Amino acid sequence: MSRKVANILYGLSSLATAPMTPRLRLKTKAGLVAKMQRDLTDRVETPQGTLSLFTSRSSNIAAAVSGFLTDEPETLAWIDSMQAGETFWDIGANIGLYSLYAGLRGDLTVYGFEPSALNYGLMAEHIVQNKLDKNVSALCVAFGAETGLLKLYGASADVGHASNTVGSAENQFGTFDAQYEQMVPVYTVDDFCAAFNVDVPDHVKLDVDGLEADILRGGVKTLSRIRSLMIEVEGDRARQDEILELIRQAGLVEKQTDNQGPKARNRLFVRA
Repeated sequence: MSRKVANILYGLSSLATAPMTPRLRLKTKAGLVAKMQRDLTDRVETPQGTLSLFTSRSSNIAAAVSGFLTDEPETLAWIDSMQAGETFWDIGANIGLYSLYAGLRGDLTVYGFEPSALNYGLMAEHIVQNKLDKNVSALCVAFGAETGLLKLYGASADVGHASNTVGSAENQFGTFDAQYEQMVPVYTVDDFCAAFNVDVPDHVKLDVDGLEADILRGGVKTLSRIRSLMIEVEGDRARQDEILELIRQAGLVEKQTDNQGPKARNRLFVRA
């Protein structure tokens, strides 16, 4: 039934635009599609308020949104515990779910860093859709061990897909066949703070699919001053040991969280 109705509506739109010039016809249909896409959202009721999210854009987004409240309850509780006036960096923000959640509070300074242009674009749309542009700043920037220009390699061209890496098509689980490439500006965390006179964040979420050690090495000064770090630690034992040693050198110690979601990869480290 829904397909039949959709075909009828499509026919009506074609009939209504038939007298128009080709240019005006395309412009009108594009405007109609844009309005329909804005209507195709799901609302998620969170402890901090309601989020409106574009779940129709891909199956990745639909899955992430459907599990938003249950996948990582430890992350939500951590954001809830932050103090008013503090600064939160979401590195590897993807489509911005946790940046948006932090932004709903209204009393945090939030930066969402996402180098994939595909994911960044939707994060920016989500910020506008939820009227959080005063609370959340989205930046299409990558972090690494050195500052420069590098290629981002995407494991999929579907918006919302993770497992994108910078510098080579290799993540914490090994090499993969890149489906697209994109040049991105890469900063060390320390260079970024110095270049743009940005205050050191109080809290950092790091979810970057294999680039954790590079980012930690490039942010020694900054990380020695943050209050807490939520990080996914995966891969082989040598990789995990390197990450944990860099965190230890930053003066952070692990704190057990009360509840872990099904992903259970996030580990919280706080200032000793």
